[in-house]
Amino acid sequence: MSYKPIRMDLVEKIIEYHIKGTPKKKIARLLHVSKNTVKNYIKRYECASEEVDETSRLYSDSKQLEDQREGDLDDRFPRIVEELGRVGVTRFLLWEEYKVQMPDGYSYSRFCHRLREYKARTNTTSKIEHKAAYRLTVDYAGKKLKWVDKRTGEVHYCEVLVCTLPYSGYTFACAVNSQKQEDFIQAINNCLLYIGGSPRVMLSDNLKSYVSKPDRYEPSFTKLCMQFSMHYGIELEATRVAKPQDKGHVERHVAIVYNQIYAPLRDCIFHSLEELNQAVLKQLKVLNTKKYQGTDYSREQKFINYE
Repeated sequence: MSYKPIRMDLVEKIIEYHIKGTPKKKIARLLHVSKNTVKNYIKRYECASEEVDETSRLYSDSKQLEDQREGDLDDRFPRIVEELGRVGVTRFLLWEEYKVQMPDGYSYSRFCHRLREYKARTNTTSKIEHKAAYRLTVDYAGKKLKWVDKRTGEVHYCEVLVCTLPYSGYTFACAVNSQKQEDFIQAINNCLLYIGGSPRVMLSDNLKSYVSKPDRYEPSFTKLCMQFSMHYGIELEATRVAKPQDKGHVERHVAIVYNQIYAPLRDCIFHSLEELNQAVLKQLKVLNTKKYQGTDYSREQKFINYE
């Protein structure tokens, strides 16, 4: 069955995400193409890689070389699995180091396949709960802040979006007019400016401004959020429906924001959203520079040192 070719820049993006180990479903979601299209181009890429490997093997004793590569990689696996448990270490980075030491070694796709087989045999996992600068968790606070119009005396109640980096606990909060898509994206943009960069992944619950169709395995995200994802290169994730523990870290920080921001500002009167957010930023500085109990470092220090 024939198919319509896609732009070369999209093909390059598919291969780039695949090399980084991104699942096919997520690649399709990030690039707005079908899953079958992703599978097709990855298959063609891997076939081309295998053809190159095969051509190289024609000029040497293929059996001897294969035995040598297999034994060498098996000896490396215990250290590779251990290294994967360290902050910032990826399979691609370890493969690059492996290729420097073993130029005739396996291709990246074969390397990952062998690693999966090894971990299945040894029942080994390398999962880390939090990696530095990897995931940003976001959530709206249940309680609102407010400001008062000087001219009319009208009280405006504001939603407050709380964002936190789980590794350091570095926290951002922003008051916005509503939970609509435009306000949600504006608050996230403000957060990225505050932390000075973008994480690999953003995790939120199933907000209407974020998720258009909830699903346990493959949720659909709003068009505006997909554009945001493409622009910053951030992968979008959503918690399972009615499973707040999936973002327990930011849930805890919402409570911290109540104590460290809401409480100190409870008797203050603000006359604009901008004035309110300036006060929130001042309290965030206090929160992020305050040392963790029983330690000699703060959220900000840990963030600067590692993220």
